[in-house]
Amino acid sequence: MLAKVQPIEGAWQRLQSSRAFKKAEETCGIAALCVVGTFDRQPRNFGDNQGVHPSRLVVTTKDPKRAADNFNRGIHSVGALYHTQAHVFWPTAGHGEKAKTWIEHQVGGEKLLNNWIDLEPWQWEIMFNEAATAIGVPCFDATERARRIWNLARRGSV
Repeated sequence: MLAKVQPIEGAWQRLQSSRAFKKAEETCGIAALCVVGTFDRQPRNFGDNQGVHPSRLVVTTKDPKRAADNFNRGIHSVGALYHTQAHVFWPTAGHGEKAKTWIEHQVGGEKLLNNWIDLEPWQWEIMFNEAATAIGVPCFDATERARRIWNLARRGSV
C-alpha cells in the first residue's frame, strides 16, 4: 500500500518567499505575453451603442497580473479600467517580443488610438500556440514557469 502524500501547508509560499527562489526568478529571464484590455465594450463617443473592445499585447518579465497597471493612469484610463485578460510565458523577453510581433501581424481588428486594437481577449489568446509553432519556441503556463524557477533555485546555480 502506498503512503498518501500530504502537501505541507504553506510550503509553496515559503519557497516563493525564499531568497534562492527570488534570485532564480530574476535571473531566469522568463517573460509573460499578456493580453491587456477591458472587461466590457467601451463607447467611442456619446450615444454609441455598439462600442469597441480595446485590447493590446504586452510583454513583461514582472508579474503578469500587473501588466495593465501602466494603462490605468492618464489618458488611457478615461472611462475604463484595463486588466490582464490572459497570459502565457516564454523562455525570454526576446521570444515574447517575437511572438507579439507575429500575432499582431496575423490578427485583424480595427486600429484605435494609442495602438489599441478592437479585439476581444479570446481573439488574441487563440493565437498563442500558433505563434509558438511559427517562431519555433514553445510557450508554457504558470505551472511550468514555477517548475523551471524551482529547478534553478534548487540547483543553486544562481
